[in-house]
Amino acid sequence: MNTNKLPKEIIDILPDEILKVIDEVNIHDEIEEIRLRLNRNIHIVGSKEDILIPYDVKKEDIEGILNLATNYSFYANEDSLLKGFITIKGGHRIGFSGSVIMEDNKVIGLRNINSLNIRISRQIIGASNLVLNYILNKGEVYNTLIISPPKVGKTTLLRDISRVISTNKGDFVGKRVCIVDERKEIASLHDGVNELNIGDKTDVLEGINKSDGMNMLVRAMSPEVIITDEIGKIDDISALENSVLSGVKVISSAHGKDMKDILRKDNFVSIIKKKIFNRYIFLSIEHGERYIKEIYNEKLERLM
Repeated sequence: MNTNKLPKEIIDILPDEILKVIDEVNIHDEIEEIRLRLNRNIHIVGSKEDILIPYDVKKEDIEGILNLATNYSFYANEDSLLKGFITIKGGHRIGFSGSVIMEDNKVIGLRNINSLNIRISRQIIGASNLVLNYILNKGEVYNTLIISPPKVGKTTLLRDISRVISTNKGDFVGKRVCIVDERKEIASLHDGVNELNIGDKTDVLEGINKSDGMNMLVRAMSPEVIITDEIGKIDDISALENSVLSGVKVISSAHGKDMKDILRKDNFVSIIKKKIFNRYIFLSIEHGERYIKEIYNEKLERLM
């Protein structure tokens, strides 16, 4: 049964009828996304499969999922409405679209939700094994930027790096790691407790923008390493640079295909020139298999 492979948190919010039709279809792949569009078929996305399941998604289905996911407080959660997604227990993210409400050229709300994208989070212990030799040197951590297109595994890799580098093992003394988890996906906190393994010496600051979060952690938590995902804004990069100048190592991620793509992004040019990052790790996916495509050092010399 396909639904046996789904996390309990996802099963608990899906209507019985949707669970039933998903079970009736032959899906060989691990489900990564369940996309629901009003009056259209169910769209299942895996790493190797992309399937449309005949079913007429109803307004009640969408509203029911959002109500269960937010304990019937969806429209009271202004922050989620403005960001376009909510993160539920287990680190799973539900993105949504509909009619945007604008006021003074600012988004103030969303109504008539007509589609959902339920992204399923899974921890992969050992995901960082391929890159550890490139980001650790005699017990020290290199400033590292992990780059890939969407849905290739950046967050999974960051999570496992945190698990490894903040845990004592043999002669290695785990680092004090702090995670800025703006989208609440890396650590998957629930009632203040992380539900995924992020290491023994890791502290988490969630639900705050990355720039403010990094600055706050440097002042308050004396981290040795800060981990955050999907930097790109000027404020993010400025805070990241300030963290490094304060003596804190930084491991982060960004969207991109290859080094040429990153070099075309103005916001990254300055930190590349300043050699803020010691490692640039590019991920890719082919035939459903994720792999390390390229690794560069701070001089943009290819290491792999």
